Amino acid sequence: KLSEYLIFRTFLVGYELTLADIVFWKSIKLDVGFVKAIFKKNDDKVCHVCRWFNYLSSLPEFVFVVE
Repeated sequence: KLSEYLIFRTFLVGYELTLADIVFWKSIKLDVGFVKAIFKKNDDKVCHVCRWFNYLSSLPEFVFVVE
């Protein structure tokens, strides 16, 4: 369901980075098994979650905050 929600969205809430994005991204990042599974699958059911995750990971200001 999350991947469907992210089809036309860049962020979880609104039009800019929020605490929701940071918290959810970090929870995914900490679950190494989940990260490997979603990126290994290359599945349409999770492709938008992967895109969201990769996009946030590429933002320098985001990485500065979460690292």
